Amino acid sequence: MKELPLHQFFLENLYNMKWVESHVAEALAAMGSMALSERLHAAVHECIEKSLERASRLGEAIALLRETPLEIKCMAVPVMINETLANLSHGSYPAQIRDLVVIMGLQRITAYQIASTTILLAYSRSMGHPLTSQALTENIDGETASAEALMDIVVHSTIPLALKEPA
Repeated sequence: MKELPLHQFFLENLYNMKWVESHVAEALAAMGSMALSERLHAAVHECIEKSLERASRLGEAIALLRETPLEIKCMAVPVMINETLANLSHGSYPAQIRDLVVIMGLQRITAYQIASTTILLAYSRSMGHPLTSQALTENIDGETASAEALMDIVVHSTIPLALKEPA
C-alpha cells in the first residue's frame, strides 16, 4: 500500500492510543491509591481493567491492518498524569477535594482518549476498515461509560460531601 501522509498520521495515532491504553494502568493505580472514597477506588480499578481491554482491542485492530508496528509513545497523557499526581501530593486538601483531583485527572485522560479515538474512527470508516472501526467504536463507548460513571461519583457523592465539610 502506498503510504499517504493521512494514512501515516492514522497509523501513528492508532499506535499512540494503544500505547496510552497499555501504559496508563500503572498511573491509574497510583492515582487511585490516593483516592479516599471506596466508590472511587472501585471506579479506578474498573478503569484499569477497561483500559487493558481497550489496549487488547486496539492491538487486534492494528493486526488486521497488517502494518509494520511503530514505536510510538504518547507525550500528552504522561503530562496529565504527572500534573494530577503533583496536585495530589499537595497534601492539604480534604478527602473530598482529593477525590475530585483524582477524578479530574481521570477525566482529562478520558477526554483526550475520546477526542483522539473519534478522529481515528472517522478516518477508519472513510478508508473502509470496518473491523478497526468497530474496535474504535467500542473503545469510544467504553471511555464514554467510564466518564459518565466518574461524573456520577462527582455529582452524587464527592461534591455533596465536600459542600458539607466545614471551611
